[in-house]
Amino acid sequence: MTQTTIYQFKGAHYREESTMTQTTIYQFKGAHYREALPGEQIDQRGVGNTGMVWPVYKSEAEQERQQVEDVFLLGGGELEDESFAGYQYNYSGVPDYASSDFPGVYDSGDDQHQYHTVIVTGGGYLPNPKKTLTDKDGVTWELVKTYTSSGETDCGVCGRGTDAFETGFQEAYGRRAGPGDECGLCETKYEDMPGYVFVGEGYEAVYRTHNRNIWPEDYDDGPDEY
Repeated sequence: MTQTTIYQFKGAHYREESTMTQTTIYQFKGAHYREALPGEQIDQRGVGNTGMVWPVYKSEAEQERQQVEDVFLLGGGELEDESFAGYQYNYSGVPDYASSDFPGVYDSGDDQHQYHTVIVTGGGYLPNPKKTLTDKDGVTWELVKTYTSSGETDCGVCGRGTDAFETGFQEAYGRRAGPGDECGLCETKYEDMPGYVFVGEGYEAVYRTHNRNIWPEDYDDGPDEY
């Protein structure tokens, strides 16, 4: 049987859970109610401690991937897990915001070509997009159009209001977020929110190749207007 007791002392809250063999004191708001006695333990896994981060990413690479998705408006898992012709960030198709530049891709269907988009970020002296790419299967893709990006956008967690951050934070740590706590996506402190994501200036380059699922004699290689 477990007995739970909630303490309040000088504005701080504490929860003590006792079983027949062990008492655990959970620490809230940066202090604990009393020192642990022999056989007891203090759980300080961030519940109520200041300077906590949410969301928590497993690695910097995972965090950066989410930042790239935010900046380039990719919220549905479009990014491929494998690189494409040497480009880490890439996805099948064309940017949603630019679909009007590619008549038939989303509506009547451009069944003569396949499209793939690569993303380059980092700012500074970026390399110009290559005229052609060769994928791992030896297929050649030709450059169709390039879209530049400032590399900056409102943070998807705390940049469009703090509701999402505060809700997720409270569910994770059992208390409300406050000064010193931090958004894990854009690394903005609570007191400085709303936050912004910045991955450096860059671009999206759209490539296409002939659809290998149709007969070559059916290709229409007439000039396209963009």
